[in-house]
Amino acid sequence: MPWTDFQLDPLLAMWDAEILDDLGEQAGADLYPVGMVDRRNRYLAIAEDGAVYTGMDSVSLWAATPDEALEKLTTPIRPEALD
Repeated sequence: MPWTDFQLDPLLAMWDAEILDDLGEQAGADLYPVGMVDRRNRYLAIAEDGAVYTGMDSVSLWAATPDEALEKLTTPIRPEALD
């Protein structure tokens, strides 16, 4: 099971250009929608340099590269051993 619910579909942000613009201003880069994570609570967006960001009200760097972002999205949860 992936560690987070996600959808890769740029059209999910079709009506929220203002939110993506605001997130881009916070990130200091033009952001282009890629999809959503956390049951459609946060957008996934990519910058021209390949960095992937996530956010809705505030932005945070998700991964430095698209490959790293996909790895984070698809890596299964590994329960920690209980002592």
